[in-house]
Amino acid sequence: MTSRWAWIIAERDVQTIARLARKLQLIAAHCLTESGRRELITATLRIRVSKGKKEEVVRFLRSLIGPTRVETGCLKCHLYQDMNDECAITWMEQWRSQDDLNRHVRTPQYKRILAALDMSDAKPEIRFDTVVETKGMKLIEEALGVSTPK
Repeated sequence: MTSRWAWIIAERDVQTIARLARKLQLIAAHCLTESGRRELITATLRIRVSKGKKEEVVRFLRSLIGPTRVETGCLKCHLYQDMNDECAITWMEQWRSQDDLNRHVRTPQYKRILAALDMSDAKPEIRFDTVVETKGMKLIEEALGVSTPK
C-alpha cells in the first residue's frame, strides 16, 4: 500500500518533470535555424585539476561566465563541480545554432576558456552535442503508459 506521503512526493516529482519538460520545449522553440530546423548545441568541457589549482581555475572560469552569457545565441553557460570527484570541473554552454557557436569559438573570450585546458592535470574531455528534437512530458507519459493532468 502506498502511503499518502509517497503519493505527494511522486506527484511533486511529476510536476517538477513537467515544468522542466516545458522549459526544454520553450528553449527548443527558440532554436530554429534559417531552414526551419530545430537545432541546439551543447558544448561541454570537463577538466581535472589538482586540489592546489582548483580554486584558481574555478575563479578564472567564473569570470568568463557573464561575458559568455551575453554573446549572441548563448542560451546558457554554467560551471559545475563533480560531486563524486572534487577535482573535476565541467564548463557547459548551450547555443541556439551552429552559427552562433562558430562565432563564439572565434572570439578572444573562447581562447581564454580554452586556456583552462592547459590547467588540466589529465586529458580534458570536450564534447559538442547537437539536439535536433526535444520531447517533453509526453515522452514520459508514453513510457509510463499514463497521462498527467495539465
